[in-house]
Amino acid sequence: MTVSASGMTRPSVHIPITTRDPMTKRASRLSWVVALRGFAALWVYSFHFWAALGGAAFTFGFADGFTYGLRSLFKSGYQGVDLFFVLSGFVIAWPYVSERKLRLSGVEIAAFYRRRYFRIAPLFYVTIIVVVVLIHFRWLQGSDKLRTVIVHLLFLENFVPSWVSSLRGVYWTLPTEMQFYLVLPFALRFVNVDRPWRFAAFWIVACVGYRALSVWSTLHAGIWLSWTAAYLPGRMDQFACGMAAACALATVRAPSGETGLAKVLVAGCVAASGLVWIGRHDGDLEWWFALGPSAAALLIAMFVLTLGRYAHGKRRDSAAPRSIITKIATLLGEASFGIYLWHTIFIDLAATATPHISLGSHTHFWLLVAGIPITIGVSLLSWRYIEEPFINFARTPIWRLRSRPV
Repeated sequence: MTVSASGMTRPSVHIPITTRDPMTKRASRLSWVVALRGFAALWVYSFHFWAALGGAAFTFGFADGFTYGLRSLFKSGYQGVDLFFVLSGFVIAWPYVSERKLRLSGVEIAAFYRRRYFRIAPLFYVTIIVVVVLIHFRWLQGSDKLRTVIVHLLFLENFVPSWVSSLRGVYWTLPTEMQFYLVLPFALRFVNVDRPWRFAAFWIVACVGYRALSVWSTLHAGIWLSWTAAYLPGRMDQFACGMAAACALATVRAPSGETGLAKVLVAGCVAASGLVWIGRHDGDLEWWFALGPSAAALLIAMFVLTLGRYAHGKRRDSAAPRSIITKIATLLGEASFGIYLWHTIFIDLAATATPHISLGSHTHFWLLVAGIPITIGVSLLSWRYIEEPFINFARTPIWRLRSRPV
């Protein structure tokens, strides 16, 4: 992966409307979505951290080998990418469905594409430069050929299997995000804001069928298509579930505070338990390969909707973080894209450095641990000096639509 790996900083739900462009109507963010992005990035990080420690063979220090569910929790961390995709569908559709603006003009579509490009590309390109340099000096494995770099710069690395992980494995999510951005303005036309789950159901059926076909063709027809299930149309159901959750939240008419914290906690526990259970079935080309991504998307969408209703009811959807926990969660959310892009670089650098440093038998483990604050620090700096300036640049009058007050 999003993972998303996609930008989730979005406007509040209750600031007065002053312009015609939904993307410029409100200045503040859906802060609870920002926090969820941070969790998604850390969950993906935990998966790769666990894999670097040995994966299923790592016992977390328990002598009997029973890990009390930790193995399943870390193994399912790859589903942080599923969370990224659902959140991407939610937050990108939100400003449009909340205003019932489902048909965009050509100028608005072009402006949307520019915003999304400047949200993803700058930091992505910076990490590519760093990765290519490290590959050249043999600190990382991969290809530093010009063709490899070009296909990544154009977000085309998912069109050939050998290109997908030729630089970094996590880069596979970015073309998928870009594909979703390309289809969103046209997909919006088919969304019924009052009955959004029909739209989600259509894509669930279509994507389950596509993934099932890819498995059948791989196992029985000798045509290797299963790898395409990670891209569109194979993942469109996850974006569609996020879009449906945005519609459902936008049409809530319940009194303030009806969705309590207890419901959020229950929904969170159900979603987490379901995702961990789904993660236990990962890796085999069986029926769950076709159903799993859709089941994960529905669990995540239900939790996102529940949390959104709670935040909306309590007027906490765009409030500035007050407690130290919410401040940390917000910081991690802002740095989430950077965490996603940088973390495997530092994990693999630890593996490269271990043979050259004599610090005892636990060298690799402590190098991996040291990489955590380094990754977060670099990601925060990336947000401050790369991502945020380009986001603000894309929102200046040069790039955004000039609109009249209504």
